[in-house]
Amino acid sequence: MPEAPSPSEVTFPSPPPANPAVYEAFFGCPVQFNAPYVAVRFPADYMAIPLPTANPALRQLLDRQSAALSSALPGNDPFAFLVQQVFLRLLPEARVSLRDVADELALSVRTLQRRLTASGQTFQGLLDRTRQELAQSYLRDPSLSLFEITMLLGFAEQSSFNWAFKQWVGLSPGVWREGE
Repeated sequence: MPEAPSPSEVTFPSPPPANPAVYEAFFGCPVQFNAPYVAVRFPADYMAIPLPTANPALRQLLDRQSAALSSALPGNDPFAFLVQQVFLRLLPEARVSLRDVADELALSVRTLQRRLTASGQTFQGLLDRTRQELAQSYLRDPSLSLFEITMLLGFAEQSSFNWAFKQWVGLSPGVWREGE
């Protein structure tokens, strides 16, 4: 198997460590610190490299998820986008408390709240918008059951998902799905 290509640049929002050269050696490219968000950049020609384990069904799900997230995020706020990415990782594990997200971002709860407020967001508002957009995207996929969608969105019970969805759009998930 060929070796994975190196990125062209990596950025982190944290301050530089005592020895940033270790990061550059690990990634094989320049690494910036104090950036607005985490980023890994690759040259565009890497898009032509074939994937030996391509999965068209997973790609469709991820494309829908990406479109849903774009709809859920008002404006172009890198920090809110970063929080959304954490939501994506934590939702299927049903771990989306303020504390869980702050821990994932290596921030205090208060700093997370302050940064969201500065960007015109609230934690619960961003979480609800993200879940709503993802729910509508997932409901368009007939291969996903309501139970699977409930789990993907991090709800403990389907009744909780049903209640939340009805609050968001005024219809139950099943009725909304039938109308799509």
